[in-house]
Amino acid sequence: MRTEILIGLPLLAVLLAACGGDQVAGGGTGGTGMVAVRGQVASSTPKATGVQALAGVSAGAQNIVINGITYDMSNASYTGARDINPGMVVTLVASNNAGTRAVQSAFYVGELKGPVDHVVKDSAAAAGSFIAMGHTVFWDDRTQRNHLVLEDLAPQSCVEVSGFSMGDKRIHATYVVAASDCDAEVEVMGFVTETTPQLQLNTVLTVVRPAGFDEVLKEGVDVVTVKGAFTAPASVEATSIEKLKSLGELDHRAGEAEVEGLVSGVQAFGDGTPVSFFVAGQPVRLTSSTEYSGGMAQQITNGVHLEAEGPLKRAYDAGAYYLEATEIEFKDEIEIVAQVESVAADALTFFGGAMTIDVTAATRFEGIDRTAIAHGTCLEVRARRTSGNAVATQAKQEGCEDEVKLRGPATDIDRASGTFQILGMPVNANAIEEFEYDDRPLSRDQFLDLLSAGDLVELEGSAGPNWDKAELDD
Repeated sequence: MRTEILIGLPLLAVLLAACGGDQVAGGGTGGTGMVAVRGQVASSTPKATGVQALAGVSAGAQNIVINGITYDMSNASYTGARDINPGMVVTLVASNNAGTRAVQSAFYVGELKGPVDHVVKDSAAAAGSFIAMGHTVFWDDRTQRNHLVLEDLAPQSCVEVSGFSMGDKRIHATYVVAASDCDAEVEVMGFVTETTPQLQLNTVLTVVRPAGFDEVLKEGVDVVTVKGAFTAPASVEATSIEKLKSLGELDHRAGEAEVEGLVSGVQAFGDGTPVSFFVAGQPVRLTSSTEYSGGMAQQITNGVHLEAEGPLKRAYDAGAYYLEATEIEFKDEIEIVAQVESVAADALTFFGGAMTIDVTAATRFEGIDRTAIAHGTCLEVRARRTSGNAVATQAKQEGCEDEVKLRGPATDIDRASGTFQILGMPVNANAIEEFEYDDRPLSRDQFLDLLSAGDLVELEGSAGPNWDKAELDD
């Protein structure tokens, strides 16, 4: 993917220096070589006995893969109500020895376990959502759900959900399974959005504190796990409240961190340039040397899916740990800036109707209401791939002016004819005049020779799909 460097943030360096931002947790990367990670399990490999089911693996698993990196779980201590399964968002601390990562400790806490209120069906293939404990839980065809379908979710049925909270009442589920014992106890994790007169999570769930609970919680900062008895429509009488530890608090030896999730709590300069935010409950700060792939700093807004990597730091000895981002990778790799061609109940079309993007309950709208979108409305849309149409994660009103843009994965490459497709839309390279790779000019033949299926291509033009420039992301 193309890398872009954020410039023009001198004030951030001043802010970090003023609070002692050069202290690295555990002595930094040159010390113990420990890394703290929070992310979605992409796959798991059972112990090499050949008899364990591939659908799930115990804490003694041989390997799990998170963010494309393999972790050896054979000697890990593990805390969690379930075995580690693909789709779960887990947190771990691992040694890093020349790229070989051996997990020391790992734990899993789901976003919620509780009763379903009702189901909301989307027309998008394999997509849908349901309401549970006041939260809208969205899934698509990449959600691991062990054959569970929306029709199985009758009112009051009990579910366990793991995934990425949007910092409000919406959760993008990566893992959903049927659970039990919701009548006895429910569990929910979320941001503290209000502390008085009642404790409130994710702007939607009221929590009655247990007797004797006097810990000070900070609005918009602390993430807590609450257990207790649920009272419809959105209240929990808590038996326990526990703050989620930041990655630096998990193990004082961890000097580096990697976290994947949805952005929330963005703090920005007056010009809108982001300075800090949360990803899956982990504070993240940007610097003037942060590198970006798949997007730019200005595109970091609430609800965007990304991965952040960098050293763990703290402002002072007893201060909170934050991740100082050296790299930001946007996971919603599809981007469109163009006028809407047509609008359906759950879909938008672009480029003369050649491309369809599904809109679901999880799509975040900025600057415009969903009902106000019509033919000719110019939008900046970020989306993620599924087996059907791409699904919009964010739609923002934008001025197209004289330029439109599309970035997406290339498929159906025919070098002989000089054509390929992006999300089903044909692209004719013979009609494009300018080609680049990593900001270096290419000939048309060089571009086509380098292009492989799945590579991200960014197209620019005055009126798509009549494109003037094609850039291959590195």
